Amino acid sequence: MLEALAAQAGEHGGLAVTLFFGGGVLTGTLIDLAQWEHLWLEAIATTQPRLADGLRKGLAANRAEGAASSGQEADSFLHMKDATLITGKATRPVELWRGRASAVTGWTLGRYT
Repeated sequence: MLEALAAQAGEHGGLAVTLFFGGGVLTGTLIDLAQWEHLWLEAIATTQPRLADGLRKGLAANRAEGAASSGQEADSFLHMKDATLITGKATRPVELWRGRASAVTGWTLGRYT
């Protein structure tokens, strides 16, 4: 169900969720693969524009071959933005996050505050 929400999240600008996994909690905005790639490339471009351009071309080539954005790829990973990682007593802001859906042991709608 979480993967289905992730696939639809891009159409609505994201969805606030909290993910639980071994060793911590991640709370933030769930987004789709396309939005994550766009934000990821923008972040790289701020300091390494040539690298971002090369990565953008590589992703486009992979999409044309059907490899990088296949449904299987998008469903096996979750993507978040504006997140906070909580491990024990420590918290750390995480601008962009990508992780395996299979590593998530539980989740809930909304942000943990």
